Amino acid sequence: SIERVDFGERKEEKGFCYVTIENKDKTHFQFIKTPTRPFIQIEVQLKDLESQTDQMIKEIAKYNISGAILKIIYYLPPEKKDRIDIAAIQQACSAAWYIVGIIPIRTHATREGRLSLKVDMDLEKLLDCYFTTKPEYRNDKTRLIKKALMLEHDSQLFDNDNC
Repeated sequence: SIERVDFGERKEEKGFCYVTIENKDKTHFQFIKTPTRPFIQIEVQLKDLESQTDQMIKEIAKYNISGAILKIIYYLPPEKKDRIDIAAIQQACSAAWYIVGIIPIRTHATREGRLSLKVDMDLEKLLDCYFTTKPEYRNDKTRLIKKALMLEHDSQLFDNDNC
């Protein structure tokens, strides 16, 4: 095709072949390049340090988008909200002929390994293993285990009284 159909062809030269047949044994051909509207794909790996929108605008400014068909893909840091100001991005891309999409790619934080818990562990050991893997609970681990064991004890007393 002499035109680009999708972004998979954005780096290909487009044109046609001019073929001359002199006789059945002799032919010549010449590839004639045709002008095409540029397809530009901009990919931005966002960082936590500055405004997401500012990072996108800085990256867009690195390209000559005048008259281009534009596709922007941006990668959000794990567990961060998308705070892109789409109107500001569209304004920054006003020289482009068309914006195909402004597409967020979300990456998820890698999960920590699963706890190695065994069926024969008692509640105290299970809670100890759990709280050891959670940094936000490490300082309160002993107190939380004690409270949980008290609740378990009270629950057993309640169950025994109601039987």
